[in-house]
Amino acid sequence: MKLWKLLKNNIPRTSALLHGSRMLKVGVIGAGRGVGTTHFALMASNYFANGLGYKTAVVECNGHGDFVKLYDETKNMDGDMRCFSYKGIDCCICPTTDELGQLYMKKYDVVICDMNYEAKDNIAEFLRCDVRIVVGSTSVYKLGRLIRAVEGFEGADFMVAVFMSDKKQLRKLTKNYNIKAVDIPVEINPMKMTSETLEWFAYYLGITYKFKSTKIYITTKRINNPLTGLLH
Repeated sequence: MKLWKLLKNNIPRTSALLHGSRMLKVGVIGAGRGVGTTHFALMASNYFANGLGYKTAVVECNGHGDFVKLYDETKNMDGDMRCFSYKGIDCCICPTTDELGQLYMKKYDVVICDMNYEAKDNIAEFLRCDVRIVVGSTSVYKLGRLIRAVEGFEGADFMVAVFMSDKKQLRKLTKNYNIKAVDIPVEINPMKMTSETLEWFAYYLGITYKFKSTKIYITTKRINNPLTGLLH
């Protein structure tokens, strides 16, 4: 049986994915600008919304204005600039903690927060999330910011994820700080991901471990996904 048929048919609609709670909060925080944090947050949103069928919101909490650009450049959307629907995902702008709290009261299965390490409010909210991912860069002029973020979150449970990483630096981070540091698959369009990328999310978010009795083997083969609009 194909991996994504198993994903669709065997993941319970409630507590197995959502850790026993009504809503899963995923914090994606960037260790600096231009490291791909928003791109990764949209990829994760696509995975949860269109890959697993969960009602998903992705929230811009960092004040960077990328969602305004997305709203301006994308047509055929429902809603206004502060919260609009795009490709089955609610994209919202919540620059304050109070606004984010109001969003949490809505009936979402998954809320993904796009955050910035330089914002103190973002750090506090990141630590309240169920799943925490630090996005950074291992390039020579950005690595220092990533290390500062890693050291700043010492003692918390989180994962480091990097686009086009220096594998040697990832191994150093894993060894020196006893954390999981992984390379993110590159996708030009976060709304159209390969099966390999979908499997990456399934593996690193631990969802493959939630099946009843079937062991999932990650495959590198491209699969035909019945979920339209997700794969190339």
